[in-house]
Amino acid sequence: MHEGRQMQKLRHAPQPLNLFIAQEVYRVLLFTIFLAQVVVVRHVPYIGPGVRFLLTSWVYAFYWFDYKWSLTNLALEKRIQFFQSHWAYFAGFGSLCIIPQLLFPFLLSEALMGMAFPLFVLMACESDPRAQYEQVAGAEARYGRQMELGIVPVFSTAQRMTTALIQQFDSVLVGMRYVVSRLTFVFKRVQPQPQQRSASS
Repeated sequence: MHEGRQMQKLRHAPQPLNLFIAQEVYRVLLFTIFLAQVVVVRHVPYIGPGVRFLLTSWVYAFYWFDYKWSLTNLALEKRIQFFQSHWAYFAGFGSLCIIPQLLFPFLLSEALMGMAFPLFVLMACESDPRAQYEQVAGAEARYGRQMELGIVPVFSTAQRMTTALIQQFDSVLVGMRYVVSRLTFVFKRVQPQPQQRSASS
């Protein structure tokens, strides 16, 4: 917990405005595609509900911790790397939001989540997944057991689709810039040139 407070106080250098805007656009596209995956996967027979539960838990956990990471100016790629390295912690953290949706009707569960949302944000700001992992791993090591959780590429599919989508937009923008430059050149050629006065006048 102490390390979590130290991380919270750490401030990274702010990004230039153009990089900040690009990062936010990428983040919106990334999670839009990820949420579309959640909608699609719930229709998969047998495993759909369980996978949807896990993916939705990760979404909520990222939203809550994103407030903390935004305050420290942490770059988006580092947020994703850290999240995917501690996927088990974030799955458990985000499941706290999904459980009320399973136990109560929709309107009641949404009302409970609306009231509890600030509390979850505060809990995320005070939490330190790395310290919790080291504590559990140390306890397992005292009993001669090793606990090694590899990196799970939670957002890999959404990242590939987002990158492909941005590349398509970029190719369209390059084509538009070429067309604009050609049209500008043509318009300059067809514009009437002002007549020069003769030297005698």
